[in-house]
Amino acid sequence: MKNRNAKLQKIFLETTGKNNSLRGVVAHQKVMLEAKDEEINNLKASCKSAEESDARAKQELQLRVEKVTDLTEKLTETEAARDDLQRKMDAINSAKTAFDLAMSQVNADGTSSPSKGRKRQNVGTKKTAPVSYTSFEPKQGSWKFICLIEVC
Repeated sequence: MKNRNAKLQKIFLETTGKNNSLRGVVAHQKVMLEAKDEEINNLKASCKSAEESDARAKQELQLRVEKVTDLTEKLTETEAARDDLQRKMDAINSAKTAFDLAMSQVNADGTSSPSKGRKRQNVGTKKTAPVSYTSFEPKQGSWKFICLIEVC
């Protein structure tokens, strides 16, 4: 019986030891599972944060795209206005060149000739008065102003 008790005791110790080691394995596995569970929760939080950040970035990108579109439209309008102003400046420069050429020709020829004036009859004597300009004809230099008005 002693032998049998020793065998039972040996089996009991082995079984209890195994149980203790199984409990240790289970406890270790439980700790590992909890750690993995916490890691999964952290990853979920990171994913949620990344998704929110991605949504904000997409919204900001959309705003920037709209701003670029608006600026492109304004640039197109500004370029059209600049081209229009350049055409006007070219017309003014062309008119100024023509005006300067006409001025140089007038200066080369002298002032306007008296034959261009209208002769008036003297009402009292019925004789022709000397050449003079009537009030309807432009005075000297006033044609410069008229030329500039027509150009603009």
